[in-house]
Amino acid sequence: MTSATREQVNAELTQVFVEYDTLPLAKMSSLHIGGMADIVASPTTVIELKDCIRIARQYKIPFRVIGRGSNLLFNDAGYRGMIIRTYKMKEMEVFQDAGLIRADAGVPLIHLAMTACRCGLGDFSFATGIPGSVGGAVYMNAGAFGGDIASVLLNVTVFDTATRQTYVLSRDELEMSYRHSNLMAHRNRVVLEARFKLSPAPAEELLARAEEYRARRDERQPLDYPSAGSAFLSHDGVSIGKLLDEAGLKGYTVGGAQISPKHAGFIVNLGDATAADIRALIAFAQKTVEEKYGFVPQTEMEFVPERE
Repeated sequence: MTSATREQVNAELTQVFVEYDTLPLAKMSSLHIGGMADIVASPTTVIELKDCIRIARQYKIPFRVIGRGSNLLFNDAGYRGMIIRTYKMKEMEVFQDAGLIRADAGVPLIHLAMTACRCGLGDFSFATGIPGSVGGAVYMNAGAFGGDIASVLLNVTVFDTATRQTYVLSRDELEMSYRHSNLMAHRNRVVLEARFKLSPAPAEELLARAEEYRARRDERQPLDYPSAGSAFLSHDGVSIGKLLDEAGLKGYTVGGAQISPKHAGFIVNLGDATAADIRALIAFAQKTVEEKYGFVPQTEMEFVPERE
């Protein structure tokens, strides 16, 4: 993007009251990795989000809508275009008697799940430790401890950036499965908000379950270092972390990236890892599993290229 175009885009964003900046992507990633983005826009409402997309399309610059960056690996060279962060879109409504919660795309999933537990609406306790946003969680059908978003989702409101239409999709229309929804194949659809249908349950039981899950995470997961959570999707119900452990790869390091000695399913940033380090380590782990077990494990994190 030229400096002249950047100035024009910044002026447009100012007119619609959207905060913008030029920031390193490392500050937006749970892995703490990534170069500079040309422009980072932070809308606070659906209207502002749509304005950001309109402006990006008007100036024919690439854009990527993200949440809290908890499952993304950005490029070391950054991103040539506009990153649109939904993390300031965090309005939420609880309709306790109806067992419904409506949440903007940027609502932290942990906050949503804990609110549901405190209100005696379950079972969302599985998500009380997933560090993503509602939009991202719906996009990939996030889950843990045997639960997933599909089990509690009623519907989602999306904006189609190609047709500029807004519409509601039911859970069934999203074709959700293990760490998947059809939004992953329709990148022009951006999650605006989601509604969840929950059953009443004693709040103390839900909170106790959430605490149990927290203790299990603390015990088993490498929370002391930046990561994107589980690095690989399970294969036919088998944990890739278990296979990497059996292959002796716990602690294996490439540059500043390491297969965690605590849990081989996690790739962590020891402090100075680059995206190239992470990708090289992933490739080595995939090659090892293929040679030893006969298949290539698929990554759970998503790679964001410099140019789209």
